[in-house]
Amino acid sequence: MIELRAAALRFASHGYPVFPLRPRSKTPAIATAHPEGDPQRGLCRGECGRLGHGLYDATADPGQVFEWWRRWPMANIGVPCGPASGWLAIDLDGAEGLASWAKLEAEHGFTDTLTVLTGRGRHLLWRWPEGCALGNTSGHLGPRIDSRAIGGYIVAPPSTHPSGQTYRWYPETRPGPNGAQKLPSWLLDTLSTSALAPARPRRAGTTQSAYVVGGVPSGLPRHLQRQAAEAPGRRGRQTWQLVCAAIEWGLADQQVIDLAGAHAPSVEKYGGRLAAEVGRIIGKVRPDHPHEGHPCDTAGCRNAPRWMGVNA
Repeated sequence: MIELRAAALRFASHGYPVFPLRPRSKTPAIATAHPEGDPQRGLCRGECGRLGHGLYDATADPGQVFEWWRRWPMANIGVPCGPASGWLAIDLDGAEGLASWAKLEAEHGFTDTLTVLTGRGRHLLWRWPEGCALGNTSGHLGPRIDSRAIGGYIVAPPSTHPSGQTYRWYPETRPGPNGAQKLPSWLLDTLSTSALAPARPRRAGTTQSAYVVGGVPSGLPRHLQRQAAEAPGRRGRQTWQLVCAAIEWGLADQQVIDLAGAHAPSVEKYGGRLAAEVGRIIGKVRPDHPHEGHPCDTAGCRNAPRWMGVNA
């Protein structure tokens, strides 16, 4: 459909990266580059040079965008959230999500920003808060309210919802994809406490990319970044300290990788190889016992960082 291709190209012309989703779906149209059994599954974000990494395929290159929608003219439009697009999205699902948001506005005051009507509710799009390492949440703000940040994406207008409804800007006279407002301080503070809980126990060398909500202390990402920046030696040592500390506090593999992606010394050290290199470090330092609470209370744990005042 020419309308979808034109819209995808319009996003790209504004600098918003996009990638194709299956028609009337939220699933990436490009087959995964790393199927079950591939050791890079959950770690590679495109460093292998192939397409098939979901939101990490997104680009603002008009030639690539045109080719995708020439091949899949009915494809929905996916836009990654976080620093890539400069958006943080609040997803209000159905009447319950809208009611939950109304309660928040009654408490904190009315908020207005770029809005998309979805098949069942709304997407509220806010400017990405610079310097933050926010992940996705589900239900943290209230029943049927999700947030989409680093590692998340949204379906953009004029895509078609599985229900058959069309995603559209609201009000319809709002021009283009610009117009997102600054994230309210109360909303940023609330989302900053929504870190991810420890993953289920696993053996060293295995991978896990799923986020699990709850439990990790408020302000943890900034704390870990500061501690890692103070680690002695080279940037590689700082990354090692960052990974050790993140595992110590119970973060899942994918969240550790996201955290390293917001850590300047790690990015400078590894560049496009960051996900693979951090995954390698995780495999070396991840203990083969579960971490309970924070910090680890298992005697002899080799991941107890000395600079945090923890005795192994």
